[in-house]
Amino acid sequence: MEKHSNRLKRLLSALLAVMMIATPLVGYKVFAATTGTTYYVSTTGDDANTGTTATSALKTFKKALEKAVAGDTILAKGGTYSEKIVVSKSGTAGAPITIKNAPGETPVLDGTGMTPTWDGMVTIENKSNVTIEGFEIRNYKATKSSSVPMGISVYGAGANIQLLNNRIHAIENPTGNAHGIRVFGTNGSTPVSNIVVNGNHIYNCKLGQSEALVLNGNVDGFKVNYNVVHDNDNIGIDFIGYEGTAPANDNTRNGECVGNTVYNISSAGNPTYGGDACAGGIYVDGGMNILIDRNTVKNCDIGIEVATERGPMTRNITVTNNLVTDCKPQAGISFGSAGDSAGGGVEYLKVFGNTLYNNSASIQIQNADSSTNLIKGNIFRGGTAIEGKVGSNVFASNITADPLFANAAAGNFQLQAGSPAIDAGAEAIGSLDLAGNPRVSGARVDAGAFEHQQGTATPPQAVSVVLRNVPIAFDANTGIPFIDANARTQVPFRVVLEKYGCTVEWNATAKIAIARKDGIEVQVPIGKSYVLVNGTAKQNDTAALIKDGRTYIPIRVVLESFGAKVSWNPTTKTVIVD
Repeated sequence: MEKHSNRLKRLLSALLAVMMIATPLVGYKVFAATTGTTYYVSTTGDDANTGTTATSALKTFKKALEKAVAGDTILAKGGTYSEKIVVSKSGTAGAPITIKNAPGETPVLDGTGMTPTWDGMVTIENKSNVTIEGFEIRNYKATKSSSVPMGISVYGAGANIQLLNNRIHAIENPTGNAHGIRVFGTNGSTPVSNIVVNGNHIYNCKLGQSEALVLNGNVDGFKVNYNVVHDNDNIGIDFIGYEGTAPANDNTRNGECVGNTVYNISSAGNPTYGGDACAGGIYVDGGMNILIDRNTVKNCDIGIEVATERGPMTRNITVTNNLVTDCKPQAGISFGSAGDSAGGGVEYLKVFGNTLYNNSASIQIQNADSSTNLIKGNIFRGGTAIEGKVGSNVFASNITADPLFANAAAGNFQLQAGSPAIDAGAEAIGSLDLAGNPRVSGARVDAGAFEHQQGTATPPQAVSVVLRNVPIAFDANTGIPFIDANARTQVPFRVVLEKYGCTVEWNATAKIAIARKDGIEVQVPIGKSYVLVNGTAKQNDTAALIKDGRTYIPIRVVLESFGAKVSWNPTTKTVIVD
């Protein structure tokens, strides 16, 4: 974009010219490991052991990978490992190689004292059918601008790779490039395909000219869902094309970015930007056929950006059901190109049903003029509604009047009865709104990311909670438990967790409820269908929410994460916790 064209990764582009190589791959699908041999790795293990039991664990991942074949699982015991994992072989489509944490334990890959080149603490190069899950990866830092440290690196070509529930932080190169997770498809004929990057937590990284989580080059078919990315000094999540990463088919395409939480992303303090605040929370730069749905983005230089920094058009991007707040100094959603001389631009863009609040501008347009770009059914509140030349871009059914949010100051952007946004949207994309409720409830879809539940929606039902044979008292001050639209019990966060013996905390910036007990930390993000248990994502079929100024959490998934036994009496509508 003209305001921040120095975002071009100068060093990165030059070095990419030397990249190459590939292997065959198969189509896009999520896979599960078949039964094979399980090997254990422990900081107290011995590579002379068999590795097939926890008491005969191996010492190194290198030795475990030498033994493993397709279908095998390597379980890492808790502890700190001063070893990089280089995945040296592939699984098969029905029998992946899985490297993950042992149940209930957190293995830590610590790069302290290591010298990065252009590699990751975990590297998967030209391999397929591999899962990496449940690691903490930290302290991989470079002092030379020519080095590129990464938490996890996927490179070359390959298929069916899953990066799940990893916690990555303190990956640093302040003057060059660094990535938390990097996926580079560098082969022009064979892509990286069926890549799943779900449930990871990436934070406190110094990225230089690069990104916390990036897919770049010949990448075809992906899911980047339910990740938490925050407090990094450059772009949060990026889907890139046309940088010269691959000699052909050089763009990330055919995928989804759903349910992520991104906040506190800014390049203002990044020395490679000279004070320019231009980092996007979620960015599509040259990608194609990508859905950006039900994400929460807060306090970034730009919330969501769709653009082209070089070359051909960015095409067929859908931005829908997202909440974008407090993004300054640029905008909530920005689209266009990097300048008239750069060529390219954006076409066939849909920006439908998003809530944008308290951004410098809700929509920023730069060098984009196409009647195929549709911006409809959004709520623009606070700041300038539209910055830049509208041209032939189509704006319709957007709400700028007071939308009657339930409590914006408390982060509750649900619509109250009588809101002008109710039944005023343009087109429902997807079946769920940001809170996980039906996307249409009433005569037509509402404007904004949250659907006011009316008509046939299931009304809240009062329930009781009995904790260790003692009923918990609720009133208007604490909040009242209820059954939500997904038939799941929601309870007031603070009163229930404190009575269970947890210490509790509320992260107002990220809208995350946090509870701690006996060495376990559970983070419950508002509007997301998962919780983080000691940094590892645990999926759920409903989401925490804010209602009437109170924070409500799905009781079963949270308390079971602490080891509680939770049962339900449907006759009396009582939750029983032991």
